[in-house]
Amino acid sequence: MAPMPWRGSFRGFDLRGEVTAGDFGTEAVGLAVGNGRADGNGGWRLAAQRYRSDGFRRNTFLGRDDTNGYDETTLRGKLVWSPWETLRTTLSLLYADLDNGYDAWSVDNSYITRSNQPGRDAQRSSGASLRVEYTTGYGSLVSVSSAAVSHIDYSFDGDWGNDLYWGASAPYDYFEEHRRARRTEALDLRFLGDEAQLWFGRLQPVVGVYVLRLQESDAQFDGWNDQYYGMGESLLDSEYRATNLAVYGSLQLRLARRGQLTLGLRAENRSADYSDSSDPLFPRARDQLLGGNLSWLWRASDARQYYLTLARGYKAGGFNIGATIDPAQRRFRAETLWNLEGGLRAHDAAHDLDVQADLYLMRRVDMQVYSSRQLLPDNPLTYVFFTGNAAHGDNLGVESELRWRPAPRWSLSASAALQSTRYLGYEADGLDLRGREQAFAPPWQFSASAGYEGPSGWFARADLQAQAGFYFSASHNQRAGSRELVNLRLGWRHAAWTASLWARNLLDERYAVQGFYFGDEPPDFPVKLYIQNGDPRQLGLTVSFDADRL
Repeated sequence: MAPMPWRGSFRGFDLRGEVTAGDFGTEAVGLAVGNGRADGNGGWRLAAQRYRSDGFRRNTFLGRDDTNGYDETTLRGKLVWSPWETLRTTLSLLYADLDNGYDAWSVDNSYITRSNQPGRDAQRSSGASLRVEYTTGYGSLVSVSSAAVSHIDYSFDGDWGNDLYWGASAPYDYFEEHRRARRTEALDLRFLGDEAQLWFGRLQPVVGVYVLRLQESDAQFDGWNDQYYGMGESLLDSEYRATNLAVYGSLQLRLARRGQLTLGLRAENRSADYSDSSDPLFPRARDQLLGGNLSWLWRASDARQYYLTLARGYKAGGFNIGATIDPAQRRFRAETLWNLEGGLRAHDAAHDLDVQADLYLMRRVDMQVYSSRQLLPDNPLTYVFFTGNAAHGDNLGVESELRWRPAPRWSLSASAALQSTRYLGYEADGLDLRGREQAFAPPWQFSASAGYEGPSGWFARADLQAQAGFYFSASHNQRAGSRELVNLRLGWRHAAWTASLWARNLLDERYAVQGFYFGDEPPDFPVKLYIQNGDPRQLGLTVSFDADRL
């Protein structure tokens, strides 16, 4: 269930609740309550959510249908306080307890699993942020500080089967578990200039500094035939620390009556340390990163505007973590992105029509590529994932979106995207990817929706999502097929109450969301494509209450 959005206003009492029930054992409940002082100088809000589902797999060996299920609880809180007109503080709190199963793969690429040791995808996280904004005659000083702590347990059945299923090839029983602890602290200080005070009201500056510190530890346990390799000890203990320090700024200049020019720059220094129990002597990684953008905006009229942007972005380098990673592949370099983008936005009030279109061209230098490899054909736990660098990558695409209300009670929308991607200068395990499409980059995507709001409160909405097939990985040439998904919602709204029946993947389309290409089945371990299927058709009912509608 998607999180319930925060309301923008803290004035008056706010109450919102929602209950959902669906097949596959789906149950969800959410409640948000808040209040604000009449003068607008303070307010608070609390929100709680619980989501549970058996998931969409059935484990025939264990006779269970919840081994890939969900059990999620989240709590959020926000407190706003303005002791005087020029000072505003916002405290936000978050707690999440996720205890999900992980049993998503089957040797026959179906929704039927046979794992004797289903895994977990669980975490407990807590975080807080404090925003303080002080307004002066020349602009605003803003401080945002945050901290978060997470404890993560991730595990999976490595062979996706059981000894009874493997028969004469038994014992063939692998299991892997990771126990992680992650902590982050961040501070962002910025000054937002008041446009009215500088250069005849045409210049608006922003300057700031950002600091982030991350610490993460990971203990990896590998097991075979119900025994851990290390007799209860972890196979690999690793420690990772990174510190980012950035300074940034931008200048926004108004040109004549309808033009606007923006220049932004960001310089960042990132240092990272990694060590593990097998080899603690890894050199410190340092990246000097530079990004920015130059943007031009022209409002040709109140209903039409054009823009053009040249931007340079970056992604820091890092370490590949795992007991079986080749030391030569432990490090990967930073990536730089150059992006040239232009487009238009238009609104036709007479026909209640909104249109936007964008064209972009990207060049990715030292492109980071996510790959995988199986080291031992008879041990699925030696199927490792790692990030490497290609010389370049190119992306060229066009995107468009349309929203139209042909009649007061009807709404239509559509979006489409075409893109061409390729690798330049990348080879892995004898596979030459020069000129090939990038992974998870479908050449086209399309979506459309139609909605109707009846005079007596009845409403309906239908959505279509379609996309072309795509490559699963840079490690092989296996592809997913194209997909077309239909979602439907029918409901009734009266005063503060809304009830709706919904169907996701109405036509029960079978489609792949991930794919691995390796050998998992004894005794010959043939290399084949294993896919993870997307969710099948799901039906449900949602009832909600929103006091703002009273």
